[in-house]
Amino acid sequence: MKRSERCIRNTFKLSAFTIVLALFAALGGNAHGQKATGPQQVKVVNTAAESVPVTLAPDATVGISGTPTVNVNSSQANPLIVRNADNPTRVPFQVRFGANVMDGVGAIIQDLFTVPEGKRAVIEFASGLNKVPVGQTVLDFLIETRLNGDDVDAGHRFIVQSIPGTTPATFVVSGTAKLYADPGTIVKLRVIRTNGTAGLFSTSVTVSGYLEDVSQPPQQQQ
Repeated sequence: MKRSERCIRNTFKLSAFTIVLALFAALGGNAHGQKATGPQQVKVVNTAAESVPVTLAPDATVGISGTPTVNVNSSQANPLIVRNADNPTRVPFQVRFGANVMDGVGAIIQDLFTVPEGKRAVIEFASGLNKVPVGQTVLDFLIETRLNGDDVDAGHRFIVQSIPGTTPATFVVSGTAKLYADPGTIVKLRVIRTNGTAGLFSTSVTVSGYLEDVSQPPQQQQ
């Protein structure tokens, strides 16, 4: 009887010891399996389909790296409106003039227009129709301007072409240009005929261009 009780007590102790070892192994395994955590790197995937919203802090600035190319979409249906930043106040003008001279006069010299104060005239196109008696010719067709305070007119010649078989003899002028005239100065016309001065001499002239603002004081006509 005593021996049986001793066996039961030994079996109980062994079972208790086994349970303790099992608990220790479980606790020890978890302790060794866990590691201390610290700051970790996180990779954020940002795509067009799933973009990550970003909010800038107040007074924050954004820099551009390098010199990227910028494309402007401009079409006939939705055009991009542009203007000349240097001369935003250009005003187009057009002047027409006609004159007739009689016997003994070999040239038509006439004022076309006076440039307004505070403006510079830029002449871009001139045309003329000139008629003289048969046998005579139109030798010169000039527009005269003054620039940068010059007190002498500068003559700008245009090519004169004859129209064969016309009576009276007809000569035409048509050409583009880039002529400048100071504020307050007078733009002049000079048409010269040759091979005689008898008979009627007529001219009809059109000049066009634009006026632009100038910062320099206007020059006075001498």
